[in-house]
Amino acid sequence: MDPLSGLMVVCTDGCDQSKFMMPRDPEFRISADNTVREAKNQYVLLYLAALVAQYRMRFSCLANFRKSHTHCRIDQLWGCLARRIANESKLLNPDDVCHVLLSELQKASMRAWLGPNTEVLVERLVCVKDWRNHLPTIGVGLEGGLLKDSSSNHMFFFMLRRGLDAALSISTLHVPADCSCCLESSLCVCAWTDLPSALMTSVTEGSFRGPRDPLDVVVLLKKHICDPMLSQSPLLVLPRTKADGWEILPSTKRVNNHSAKNQKEWQELAQKVLSHYNEPYRRAVDYLEKLARNQFWHEAVLRDMPWHIRPPAPPVRAQAGRFLHEAVEAALAPALPLKAIFSRR
Repeated sequence: MDPLSGLMVVCTDGCDQSKFMMPRDPEFRISADNTVREAKNQYVLLYLAALVAQYRMRFSCLANFRKSHTHCRIDQLWGCLARRIANESKLLNPDDVCHVLLSELQKASMRAWLGPNTEVLVERLVCVKDWRNHLPTIGVGLEGGLLKDSSSNHMFFFMLRRGLDAALSISTLHVPADCSCCLESSLCVCAWTDLPSALMTSVTEGSFRGPRDPLDVVVLLKKHICDPMLSQSPLLVLPRTKADGWEILPSTKRVNNHSAKNQKEWQELAQKVLSHYNEPYRRAVDYLEKLARNQFWHEAVLRDMPWHIRPPAPPVRAQAGRFLHEAVEAALAPALPLKAIFSRR
């Protein structure tokens, strides 16, 4: 998620401002290949739910193709890069690998596929945020074997139980005061909502018990993308009470589980390289010694992801609509280092 965050911010910004020249409630959609075994996991699903729960996205979706292979050309590109690295006679550290990749991507043959004006960035990622231990499990079972294409769900829609008009009064909406589908005395699901009114009473709560909140996050599931019907009843994924208790972003690094045996082998290899190749290979020796001491991990600084940062105080229910627009405006502020905001054709 870390390397893609900047790209996601740029895409969201361009789509939201290009037509109306003002922030709109953004929607986040992911299309994944190779179906369930690679893309459909608990961490991605809960991350998408958290984006909705924290008012960063109005709607999020994960769509898995059942039988397809849509990235053949990308595989071919990686094959060219792999052969280029294999043919390099001298690579002393990861920085040399990055330099080789960048030079290869600047060739005319590569530019013909990437685009002549596409900005290319090759970056070495020393550490990542500890998503695995930060995001709790969803806690709601999904029907169908997740590892079988024939029986699993392939499309997930995350949205709020109620929309941004959850605080509108009955008098404002001009609906009957004795409406039987009211959630509270001053709220009515006959108003415009995220979750369709016909599904409002069929939400499966699973292990989450307690009062229903209009800002709970629910998920709609379809077995296949082309199916006209849902595969099961909507599921409560993230209650409002839990969403208010934690942040989207992890604040700690993922620990490198290098064994003592590996560290010893790296130190021994550094000594052998120095004794056989002497000073011309000093950079390789320094890299192996720092790797054995885990120095790169200790010195690394986590990437700043300002688009995900949550304001100091969570919004009250009556301010949900205004808060979402403010969050989008903060994300699209010119102070952020985004380069493609005003690119128009």
